[in-house]
Amino acid sequence: FKFPIRYWEVWNEPDNRPACWTGTDDDYLRLYSLTAKALRARLPELLVGGPGLGNTGRLTGDRLDPPPFFTRFLGHCLADRAPLDFFSWHGYTNDPGELVRRAAGVRALLDRHLFTAAESHLNEWNHLPGKLSSDAEARERWYARVGGPVGAAFAAAALCRLQDAPVDAANYFTAEPGGMGLFGPHGTPTATFGVFRAFS
Repeated sequence: FKFPIRYWEVWNEPDNRPACWTGTDDDYLRLYSLTAKALRARLPELLVGGPGLGNTGRLTGDRLDPPPFFTRFLGHCLADRAPLDFFSWHGYTNDPGELVRRAAGVRALLDRHLFTAAESHLNEWNHLPGKLSSDAEARERWYARVGGPVGAAFAAAALCRLQDAPVDAANYFTAEPGGMGLFGPHGTPTATFGVFRAFS
């Protein structure tokens, strides 16, 4: 089979344990190096990256203080000569401006670690209207807010602001039905879907 998949991300949120990764940091770094180098050797035209970082760090104003895993990953790629064509990260917030400030912080860290050519991919973003409750009715209201007028306004603001942000790709999470998707559980478009349609 031949598929026109250009970007290959190695794993997703290895810093999110145990939900997404049950190994150690060293296990992931070894996996990343082996996979990235193998892909580069066999298919040099592909763009390889990762790690789909769930936590980019503490943001104070415009200053981003990264967690140890972030800088360790970059240092490992540099020391081990592992390809890093793109650095992927996630952002969930109730402030669309935060996505832009984080993007600037991520870009600065990439440049500081000599990855000036690496693309920055915000490959998961969405509105996070507070903490998700375990109460069923509260959860229903929370998800309705994400897909309703408030979530739609957030998506519109984020899409506008991201145009001038130092990111090369930004992927909304998610287009699937239900939960945080652009469609309700039965496939009906949400208000947020209308924003993406209007934005083309």
